[in-house]
Amino acid sequence: MKYLLVLPLFFTGCASMYDFFGFDGPKQEVVVKQEVVKEPLTKYSEINNFAPASDRNYKRMTKERFEEDAEVQANAGSLWVMEGQTSYLFAQNKKRREGDPSTLLVQGMALKDVQMKAVAIKDLLVELENQKKEAEAKKKKEEEKVQRLADIEKEKKSILSKSEADNEDAAAVLAEQRIDARKPASVPVVEAKPDPTLDKINFKEIEQVPIKITERLPDNQYRVAGQQFLTIRNRPYKLIVNGTIRGDDFSDQSFSSEKMFDGNFELVHLKKAE
Repeated sequence: MKYLLVLPLFFTGCASMYDFFGFDGPKQEVVVKQEVVKEPLTKYSEINNFAPASDRNYKRMTKERFEEDAEVQANAGSLWVMEGQTSYLFAQNKKRREGDPSTLLVQGMALKDVQMKAVAIKDLLVELENQKKEAEAKKKKEEEKVQRLADIEKEKKSILSKSEADNEDAAAVLAEQRIDARKPASVPVVEAKPDPTLDKINFKEIEQVPIKITERLPDNQYRVAGQQFLTIRNRPYKLIVNGTIRGDDFSDQSFSSEKMFDGNFELVHLKKAE
């Protein structure tokens, strides 16, 4: 009975039992904590000449650039955007295809190029008109000379038939005098004043050119083409435009010619239908 009362005392703690039977007990793992050494932070306040980790390309932010980057246009955020080939719900449709229209704003170097070509054409037309006037005046003098000689010869024959002169030389002199006497008094030719409006070219006609996508190119690029009419000295000319533009720069409303590369601007004369 005594042993039965003592026995539960040995089971009250594991340590007492291990000591009674001579066991070492369960082994406990020793955890060694390693301290993490943090690198010291570099502060600009302590090192004034500290270089940045990478080159930073800062650009001046303008209102126009902010609106273009943020796409803050009239239809921004609209659920229905009539843009591209159809309407899209909850999304901006940026995919385009051949035939999508827009308006090209001829600006900068492109506008200067067209102006120089138009002025060169105007100067050439003035030179051609002057040459035409000189040729017409020369032709008129030659015709008058031929007609005078014919009249003198006719009058000479009439004088000889009427025996008003002794010989042909006297008849020729008399006929020449009579023809010159019949000639009306020379009237001074008043040259018409040039019309100043002919020298003016209205370049506002070609500042906006209707344009369409003609071909889709790789890397989100489009080939565009269009035409507009221009009057130079009352003659019709056509401005033919073609070039390449990035998809991000293309807009359904309008875009500048400065965003277009490989641009070609040609002035072609239109012949009137006879």
